[in-house]
Amino acid sequence: MNKSFTNLLSIILTVILMLSINNKSIAATGDTTVVTAQNAVHMGSHGNYNAWALFPDSTKKYGKVILKYRIGCPNQACSSWDYTTQLFAEVHTGAWDSTVTHYPDFQVNGVEIDTFRYNTSITYTTYYNSTLNAMDSFPATKQTIQYYADPQNPTTITSTSLVYPGNYYNYIYNNIGVIIDSNLVGYSNTLIVNFHNVYTPFKVIEPFELARVMTPYGSTYSSTWGRDFIYDVTDYAILLHDSINMRIFYDGWSDGFAASVTFYFIEGTPPRNVKRVRNIYPDAFYSIGNASNPVENHLTLKSFDINANEHMALIRIIPSGHANGTQSCAEFCSKSYKLLINGTQRFTQAIWRNDCGLNPLLAQNGTWIYDRANWCPGEKTLRKDHELTPYITSGSPVTIDMNLDPYSNTDATQNPGYYIDSHLITYDSINFVYNAAIEEIVAPNSDLDHSRVNPICKNPIVVIKNYGSQTLTSCTIIYGIKGGTLQSYNWTGSLAFNQIATVSLGSLTFGSSTGTPDIFQAWTTNPNGNADQYAYNDTLSSTIAFTSMIPPQFIIYWKTNLAYTQTTYQLKDDAGNVVYSNGTLSSQHIFRDTINLASGCYELKFNDTGKDGLNFPYNTSGAGFMQLRKSDGTFALLKMFEPNFGTSLVYNFTVGYVTGVDEIVKDAIFQIAPNPTQGNFTINLILPKREDVQILVVNQLGQTISSVNKPGFYQDFIEMNLEGKPAGMYYVVVKTKSTVITKKLIIQ
Repeated sequence: MNKSFTNLLSIILTVILMLSINNKSIAATGDTTVVTAQNAVHMGSHGNYNAWALFPDSTKKYGKVILKYRIGCPNQACSSWDYTTQLFAEVHTGAWDSTVTHYPDFQVNGVEIDTFRYNTSITYTTYYNSTLNAMDSFPATKQTIQYYADPQNPTTITSTSLVYPGNYYNYIYNNIGVIIDSNLVGYSNTLIVNFHNVYTPFKVIEPFELARVMTPYGSTYSSTWGRDFIYDVTDYAILLHDSINMRIFYDGWSDGFAASVTFYFIEGTPPRNVKRVRNIYPDAFYSIGNASNPVENHLTLKSFDINANEHMALIRIIPSGHANGTQSCAEFCSKSYKLLINGTQRFTQAIWRNDCGLNPLLAQNGTWIYDRANWCPGEKTLRKDHELTPYITSGSPVTIDMNLDPYSNTDATQNPGYYIDSHLITYDSINFVYNAAIEEIVAPNSDLDHSRVNPICKNPIVVIKNYGSQTLTSCTIIYGIKGGTLQSYNWTGSLAFNQIATVSLGSLTFGSSTGTPDIFQAWTTNPNGNADQYAYNDTLSSTIAFTSMIPPQFIIYWKTNLAYTQTTYQLKDDAGNVVYSNGTLSSQHIFRDTINLASGCYELKFNDTGKDGLNFPYNTSGAGFMQLRKSDGTFALLKMFEPNFGTSLVYNFTVGYVTGVDEIVKDAIFQIAPNPTQGNFTINLILPKREDVQILVVNQLGQTISSVNKPGFYQDFIEMNLEGKPAGMYYVVVKTKSTVITKKLIIQ
């Protein structure tokens, strides 16, 4: 589950706060050690990027370990493609193994030969002499035997000898050069190779995958772009101590991205103590659909011992499908894996994500909206956790067998399959009976991860989690703006250990009229009517932004594309009542819907059943747009929405409240796509007010090679065609009475 970096900092700050007010707390609890393992490493080409990290020693106990894995652009722009990145901890197991190398005790002319027959006296090779018209002969070429008689130095030559070949046939020719017979040349000695076996010991190092992130289609991102991906890696604290090599694998074939890795070790008591972490199947790309080498040959039955002090267990799988064979598998087809425990199927899990069109990195310059096999461009691959505790017995072994859905690939040009990492984590017992936590703040939260539903002006949304051994059936959630009025919400339900629930709280008193960002806080108390036994995970906070204010009367100004039946909108008040929705639609039509609202908090939501918004450049549905404009005669632009929004777009706003600032767009919106282009491109131009506009395309000599005039212009998509023009850099210039805007254009 994505957790914002704001929430991460909140965890650390909350623990420090708890230390200052709780005299009974352990002095070390809450102390945080920060380890930077990789710092903006430039991933320019396919391969591994290694760095040694110095972690704390193994004497301390950590209540939580957080990993921040940042993907950004290097000094230049990011790559145009979506690539796999994986972060591994290379852990020394303490075991040793060895490789064996076989060295021959002799070679002939530097070549290893199993059996060599030769003569110590001269031998001859026959041939036909065309000058004499008769059979003739010459001495056979000598052979060099190199002897390696010292097993301690198996590559050092101890002696050599020159010999003549034996055990070969000479041809017999008649007087016109025709082969009429042959005879065998004998041999006097035979050598049969023996080998010196040399064993080379090495330490056994196992990779454990901690994070997997797919890069976005990043060609339009600047060199300052970056995104943080937050992981709870508390279960791996037992491995992360002393010196460890941190390896990033970049499956990209173009330059590139940058990656940073930071760990936050927060001292305290974890929900349950980890005893061991073991790999189930080796980290690998598992090919599917190959009848001559089925994946079942590699995902075989495994047996693991369970010690007497190991009472709980979990299986963690990180799967993602790649390449496109028959049926578009594995990347674009939904397949499942099944886990058999001690011979009985206990778990079934689809390897699929159906929410790529809700990616917070919307409008990527690629097919970002397409659902895929457990990944989306610019998102993390989701971990799949399976609680194994009901199916193990302390002191008895457990068998695990992973099976994939049947599949046959008939496309010889493709090698579809899955990157699979799988871990068996064993624990002793749960450390607390009553331990409820705020796991995440969904809203209000200004973090990118939750940008699809923020900012809000209504009910906050939080995620709670039960870290106690007793099923959580009730708790109180205290929440509010920092420095403002605190409110409470009594939650009831049923959460077993390690389960979560998303909770919509009561209305929120924002208590601010400044319009500046502020802090939202929430914490849990009274789990099942008892005192919480671990206060250090109760509280989270988030940085928030206030919603914009819209005039009571305005216009929803929008244009459908060719797939007009897919896109609709609804306008709801803070009670969830639909107060406006679109009427009957038609293809590529501009609609002006005048809206009149009373004071209150509202949600405007655009939905697209095709999951491709109003302007997705990789289909044939054409381009639409969505705007809010004033209805006071000025038709001034209040809000311009991204038309390449995927599945849905939510905009919360207020009428008559003073929690934000007036929404109004004062600058023109000017976009070009695709860029670079082979000649055809589209200009998306939106002006704050109606003006006459001239659009020029100028080469590097300042010469105008194309122009368009648009009198009385508001907004439109303008198609341009420069096919046949020389490749290179051009400039697109937009001129109005009030402004001049220039953008670069590359023709390939």
